Amino acid sequence: MSHIHPRMRVSPTDTTLPPPRQIRELQTETSQVLGFLFTEAVTAIAFFALSLSFSWKLAFAYIAIVSFAVIALTLTSRELQPVIAQQKQHLADASKQVHACVIAIHLVKVYNDRHQKWIVLSRWISGGQAPQKMMQGPLVEGPRGKSASVFGSSFCVGEVQVKYVNELRISLATDSDGVEAVAILLPTGETRLILGSSGSEKSTLGGLLVNLIRLIMGLMFCFTAADCTLVFSFCFAQLLATFWAAGDQFSAGQEWVISLAMITVLSGVSVFLGRCFMEHVGKAWANNVRLEGMKGILRQPRSWFDEPDNSASHISERLDRHAEGMENLVSRFVPITAMVVVMVTISMTWALFISWKLKLVALSSFPVIITASTALPVGSTKWEEVCNQGTAETVSFMHETLINMRAVRAFTLEKYFSGRHAQLVESTCRLRLQRGLYLSPLSGLSKSINFFVAAFVGWYGMYLTAQELEMSDNSLQQVANLLYFCVGQAAAFMGMMPLVSASQAVATQVLFLATISEPRSLPKDSFQRLTSLFPITMRDVVFAHPSQPTRQILRGVNLNIDNGKCVAIVKPSRCGKSTDIPLLMKLYGPRHLDSTCGTKSGQLTYGDTTPDQIDREQFYSHICFVPQTTYHFPATVADNMAYRLAEASPLRHSSNARRAAREAGTHNLIVSLPQDHDTLAGNGGQSLSGGQSQRDCIARALAQRPRLMIIDGPTCAIDTLSAEKIRQTITNIMISAEDRGISIVVATHSTEMIRSARHIIVMEAGRVVGESTFHELQIYIKAFSTLANHDL
Repeated sequence: MSHIHPRMRVSPTDTTLPPPRQIRELQTETSQVLGFLFTEAVTAIAFFALSLSFSWKLAFAYIAIVSFAVIALTLTSRELQPVIAQQKQHLADASKQVHACVIAIHLVKVYNDRHQKWIVLSRWISGGQAPQKMMQGPLVEGPRGKSASVFGSSFCVGEVQVKYVNELRISLATDSDGVEAVAILLPTGETRLILGSSGSEKSTLGGLLVNLIRLIMGLMFCFTAADCTLVFSFCFAQLLATFWAAGDQFSAGQEWVISLAMITVLSGVSVFLGRCFMEHVGKAWANNVRLEGMKGILRQPRSWFDEPDNSASHISERLDRHAEGMENLVSRFVPITAMVVVMVTISMTWALFISWKLKLVALSSFPVIITASTALPVGSTKWEEVCNQGTAETVSFMHETLINMRAVRAFTLEKYFSGRHAQLVESTCRLRLQRGLYLSPLSGLSKSINFFVAAFVGWYGMYLTAQELEMSDNSLQQVANLLYFCVGQAAAFMGMMPLVSASQAVATQVLFLATISEPRSLPKDSFQRLTSLFPITMRDVVFAHPSQPTRQILRGVNLNIDNGKCVAIVKPSRCGKSTDIPLLMKLYGPRHLDSTCGTKSGQLTYGDTTPDQIDREQFYSHICFVPQTTYHFPATVADNMAYRLAEASPLRHSSNARRAAREAGTHNLIVSLPQDHDTLAGNGGQSLSGGQSQRDCIARALAQRPRLMIIDGPTCAIDTLSAEKIRQTITNIMISAEDRGISIVVATHSTEMIRSARHIIVMEAGRVVGESTFHELQIYIKAFSTLANHDL
């Protein structure tokens, strides 16, 4: 969509689109779940037909058991549906917030609201779960008069010990202000109060302990389930031995049947609880990575978001679908790995004591199993990355098309974009088909190798029993069952390696965002505190966009903005007018130049202080921005107007919001909404026209009561009537700017707004060609006179 002119790009308040989760879920369910169900259904029918040919009584008993299982699964799934729907709603809300932040990153940075947005996201995503953090300092006394303090997990290393099962000991070291050894003891049978001042985040200790206990309990239940498989194989071998035993076979077999039933119940409960605990741990881990990723994203410079891989659609997809897929590494594959290791280790050790020859025969198949299980993940990882890249390209194209739908329809480009989208979909489909063709042989080998192992072990076991007379029938059954159950299940688990590779591929992208480095800046105590934001001075400033460092947009610009002044910047198209705006707001620096240019970047100062020496929070607390493309965050109208303001700020009072709405000329519109100021705007909420949204953005800026108000092309891409109302509103604000004690910088083509400015700067070819009043410029500056004669 880069060929669409920026003026034609529209971003209405209801166009924040989350990634196509439904399409991905449909693909997963049809390719994995549906295939699994079909395979299991065919297997069950074959088993039933085989059992019916031997004993119709056992066959109908089999049907009764299957019917009971189907009913139980149906009832369970019904109970899970509301929970799953609620979870998806939370993730959808979080995705909207993430997408809104990245789309309107210029607003987020100018309003210095990155910390607030991170807190909001934590509420949406975590659902009450505390991020993984570790505690520093003793529980009763702490540094700087606080009884507890918290650092993020990236700043802590340590261990948790369970000692004598009656006390919990936490020891860790922090490297925030030097390494400090810390030990926390929580003995059982005693009540300990954790005290701390507000904001000390003492509750995170509970989150740490809960997630730690869930991890330990989940692994313990996984180990129990693995042990149940081993014990089940032994009991089953003993049950088979009773068929040929002398005496009362029914009584002897009944004991083993009861044992098998008890083991089955224990195994089912262990698998259920293990999966439940590991799901909690996986969700907590993914949520923490999401939060760390979003926090790191919002700390990146504005130029970082101009890169194609850092678009809103890509970031939303990583923090939404990819983070959800990353949970499988902990919730599914860690338990599987733990169970496989336990089963294989114990079964091989057990079989060694019964028959070392048969064990070696079974081990001889392991190179084939390992080769298949290794080749499958490697190939899956490679193809998953290729397929993800194709999917991301398709999603990004579709997203950009929908965002710019008005421009597409205005130029009747529907046929072109439909055809292009169809080509991308077909290309992605071909990649998936190629992936299936390459990986199907390896997948089939990994899933069927357990049958070859069973046949080989069975043949050699019969040879040792019948020919060599080295084993008894009972010993053969025990070894065979151990190998069949354990090696067979291990091979079946290895068949899930493609899913592991898919999760690893997406986890890499999410973890990249979570570990992204922060831009370098001066230490906080090195910043100078501004006594005054003014005068804002540019001296010989040269600027080139970071993506094109050799192409200069501004060439030796000089300008001065004093306190209480109204400055209008006017120019012909593509002459750098809108480039001054990001520089004034510190979104870009004047040093983005190629070293081969040999040109100095000049100097930009605020009250004789350079931008890199100014505290970010203090600087942005003085300015507000009205962008050319309006935007509403997914929140109420009141919350959008109070954006950035702290909860305790008196400016959050409704009277201030109503005053700002009246000054912006949008009060009557707001009170006509269904819920007044509490009406939801943005994605999924009330849709506002371009003019209404622009006036709402002006009201948001006025509600902040800034010292500097920057307005960029407020009447572009809106209808004539709305543009006239906005011009009148801004003109009134400009006229009263000196009385308000604020400075206004407006980049515009509107004659009325330019006439109201006390100082006008005319730019041409990236240079300032004149600055004075309206009448003087019209007489002496040819470029300005040409614009004025064309009604600007």
